[in-house]
Amino acid sequence: MQLKDPADAVLVEGAIGHSYDDELSTGDTIRKLAEMGDRLGLYALSIMIAGAKCVLGYTDAKGEHPGWDENIANPILTTVFMSDAREPIGDTSKVSKVEFISLVDFIRGVIEADIAGVDFWSDPYYRQTVLQEEH
Repeated sequence: MQLKDPADAVLVEGAIGHSYDDELSTGDTIRKLAEMGDRLGLYALSIMIAGAKCVLGYTDAKGEHPGWDENIANPILTTVFMSDAREPIGDTSKVSKVEFISLVDFIRGVIEADIAGVDFWSDPYYRQTVLQEEH
């Protein structure tokens, strides 16, 4: 994984990153994100996972394959937020970085704010959740 424009590295250095992945299986995507963030000087990284099938490490004819618990071991990765909407497959209790959260309260808040006419572009709380530039 690499940045499309190397000049963008200055945007990452010293920052706290947050990412989203729809599913955690081996954790390889998270490992790659954490390694890239570490190389670019990211201060910390957290990730939100919608569902988890926690695949443990194994060895086959092609060699050793680390499991999800090994792939999330990078110290820059501080927290793996897992949605409590679906029960994870596998034991997550042995990894201290895993934290379960409910998206219900957040989604309810967004809907209520929208009904109340909150300007998401200028509101201090919601501005940080906007993922694209205003057109």
